[in-house]
Amino acid sequence: MTRSPRFLMPLDGDPSLLPGEGTILAMHPTDAHGLDRFDTGRLCCVQHFRPVAEALSAMGLTVTQDCPDVASMAIVFATRNRAETLSSISTALQSLDAGATLIVDGQKTDGIDSHLKKLRAGFEIDTVHSRSHGKAFSLRRPATLPDEVIGWQETTKLGPNRDGYMTHAGLFSANGIDPGSALLMRHLGPETKGHVADFGAGWGVLAGHQLNLAKGIETLDLIEADARAIDAARANVSDPRARFHWADVTTLPAPEASYDLIISNPPFHIERKADVSLGLDFLRSAARCLAPRGRLILVANRQLAYEAELTRLFRHWEQIEVDARYKIIEARTART
Repeated sequence: MTRSPRFLMPLDGDPSLLPGEGTILAMHPTDAHGLDRFDTGRLCCVQHFRPVAEALSAMGLTVTQDCPDVASMAIVFATRNRAETLSSISTALQSLDAGATLIVDGQKTDGIDSHLKKLRAGFEIDTVHSRSHGKAFSLRRPATLPDEVIGWQETTKLGPNRDGYMTHAGLFSANGIDPGSALLMRHLGPETKGHVADFGAGWGVLAGHQLNLAKGIETLDLIEADARAIDAARANVSDPRARFHWADVTTLPAPEASYDLIISNPPFHIERKADVSLGLDFLRSAARCLAPRGRLILVANRQLAYEAELTRLFRHWEQIEVDARYKIIEARTART
């Protein structure tokens, strides 16, 4: 018999924790495993990452990017960013009535022990369950929330980072421009014309820089899988030529008007593990979406093995700069 997922262990121990009616909030679930315990009509999943949101929707679940105002129970799945998880806990608690149950689930590597310690300082923890290098714990929402807990939400509100861009905790390189993007920015020039795309646009630093340089650009599509990053990009890029898309780069169909230039700083992690396949999927999508004479320019960590796939996808490519950590690659003329 298959064991219940860890986040269901508090309910297995005390089924009365599951309310008979009202919305059940699940924040940042990464898959649908175990969520079938709940009535689909009552379950609301908050998920900002497009591939996961699409997978959950395909399972018949309601997916949103905004937390409902009222819920009868909430489950928070810890993310890699600890400030983001605390913000989610605060949001979930504020959506609950007094006495309603909050369950928090996460891996040790994602800081679940520190979250449990913080919550123990202000709440009575009902149950703690350990399994598979992580924990799930439950508590009841008190009538009054501590001011500190309410303040945890502030970390995911947009504010200026050290470089003056609007970002928040949980976004890639939220504190400022990452070194890879800074290197790539030096290779973006004023000669660019036509239709441009930024694959994996993040909070918009590359797209904004390219638009500021090149007056001949007609449109620039910022394509990003994280809905929160797209919201930040809208705050950072006000140029009317910019168009914002919450979309998965790796599954993009070829556009009717193919791109003259694609710029990219592709991700290369799944959770905490480096995975070259993500960058390779970006390369394949770029080759599919470029105009016949279009070009791709991207930055990659030096050790990532993109070369064989570049040769398969493009007639011409070269490394135009390499330093101790990164390489800048330019590719032209995709093979059809």
